[in-house]
Amino acid sequence: MAIKNNIPPRIMPNGITQDYTEITDGNFDSVPQPQNTVVLPTEKHYENGVFSRYFIARYDSNVASEVKEKWLKTNEKKLPKGIYSIIKVRWYLRDGVNKESRKILHLIKAEMLNRSNIDIAAKKMPQLLKTIKDYKKYFR
Repeated sequence: MAIKNNIPPRIMPNGITQDYTEITDGNFDSVPQPQNTVVLPTEKHYENGVFSRYFIARYDSNVASEVKEKWLKTNEKKLPKGIYSIIKVRWYLRDGVNKESRKILHLIKAEMLNRSNIDIAAKKMPQLLKTIKDYKKYFR
């Protein structure tokens, strides 16, 4: 939460902060509410060994929500600036898909690549560390 002049934001009974109210001009109905969605890889993703996962987190939330790319394309511009952060993460579905570096001489496990990608993404969105628990999710 943003602190202005060393005064913490006022939190209303519904959990909405004064900052949120100011940014949205109190018009909460026009702000899309991201819903955590299970996004499954397709057979084509499994053939490629990788797919993209999209996450969104509100600045004062402890966890991120996974959303579909289509939802993001439709709603991203409607989200108030400074309230949500959005990130795209490359997710490996099988071992042997070493596209991160051409200098890799040995097999790197998909689980390790996923963990590394989440650690990097968590620098922008720390909520990912509390959201992602299974680094082999969707693994085949």
